Amino acid sequence: MEKKLVIESRETLHDGPDIPEAVLSLILSRTSPLDVARSSLVNSTFADASRSNSVWGSFLPPCYSQILNASGSTNSKKELFQLLCDHILLQLGTEGLWLDRATGAVCRSLSAKALAVTWGSTQEYWKWITKKGSRFPQVAHVKMVCWLEIIGHWKLSLPPGLYTFSWRLQLDEANYGWGGGRVQFSLSTSDGQATRSHCYLVGKDDTKPSNKPHEKKEKQSVARLRQVNDDGWIECDAGEFRVHRNGGGWQEVELRFCMAETESGRWKGGLYVDCVAVQPSHVLLQKCKATV
Repeated sequence: MEKKLVIESRETLHDGPDIPEAVLSLILSRTSPLDVARSSLVNSTFADASRSNSVWGSFLPPCYSQILNASGSTNSKKELFQLLCDHILLQLGTEGLWLDRATGAVCRSLSAKALAVTWGSTQEYWKWITKKGSRFPQVAHVKMVCWLEIIGHWKLSLPPGLYTFSWRLQLDEANYGWGGGRVQFSLSTSDGQATRSHCYLVGKDDTKPSNKPHEKKEKQSVARLRQVNDDGWIECDAGEFRVHRNGGGWQEVELRFCMAETESGRWKGGLYVDCVAVQPSHVLLQKCKATV
């Protein structure tokens, strides 16, 4: 009897549920790209529905045709989604966009070329080079500075949600001077949100007691450092901000931010700055859990 039930169960799974493909496609469009990929393995009915343009079209940003210059394209919506999962350069090559492959969430980036780097045009202190694994064609390289300050202003559009603001950095093997001072980060939005954080790029001693017991220090969070690829790049999560829902669709956001190390007075070098990035906080949380 048990053997017969198992056979009937397998036959039912093979034949698939008695649901019209259009209805199944609608259901799948309310899930995630990862869920759709998994469901395609259930049976042929799910596999057909998982290839539907209506399913993958729901994961594309509203401006995808301009981003990919895909007007009149013969690519399927799934193929367009896969293209957008790679980092795409926008504007004059100083902005980027990509979709998280598992969730379809929108991520954005802004090149160091678009930021105000103190003494950035002085070749004695900085130079602009190409670097393996970077998101942009050129990155900023700190040769030798005692006053590090990089300031940015960014207007962009994003879906409502909670986002993490990060700096994409790398230290070369010959770096020096970073262990003596904390790198400070600030972030503010046009609607009044603000956050400050700090970290040591070299060393982990972030709890040094002050020599002045009555000195009042501004409360700051410790920025999180994450290794993001095998080429040595890290992302420093400097703070979070929320994009509030105000009507439908994407919302315009204005960010002002700064990265600085000006307190130690030490000369330092060997740092590469690729870009800043904005990514949904829930996406980064899942990636952190996956690496634990």
